[in-house]
Amino acid sequence: KQWYQRRVAITAGEGLESLSTKKEEDDYDDHDDDDFDEEDGGTRKKRRVASLPLKPNETALPPLLARVGGQLEVLGFNSRQRRSFLNAVMRYGMPLSDAYHSNWRPRDLKNKTEKEFNAYVSLFMRHLCEPDNGNGHYFADGVPKEGLPRQQVLARIG
Repeated sequence: KQWYQRRVAITAGEGLESLSTKKEEDDYDDHDDDDFDEEDGGTRKKRRVASLPLKPNETALPPLLARVGGQLEVLGFNSRQRRSFLNAVMRYGMPLSDAYHSNWRPRDLKNKTEKEFNAYVSLFMRHLCEPDNGNGHYFADGVPKEGLPRQQVLARIG
């Protein structure tokens, strides 16, 4: 097997340009083409495709509740990120459907995937709409309330 150095694609004016090293260009052999089968009249061979890693937005959601480093995370949001989300809701209102691609997201939430962000928005709305139960410290799904000013948030978002 020949191991090649990784190619780096950069944006150059109108399109992408592939840069390669001198060693890679020297090792390339024009006569050794595994993709082309001349016996079949010029058709391509079927090759087994290796499983590609999932794109960041296709990864599985984090668990609803998890303890990471002694802190409780809700859908991958630590307490600082949850507080940042609440502050943004109180300042700008509830995020629109395309808030992930807009400037609505605070800096603390820039590293979240669109799927994680939308799942947390949905969970936040479910918690706001949940009727007040006798247990004052937890929502029905076990997530702690952490002093969420429910009436103030509902008044803010209308």
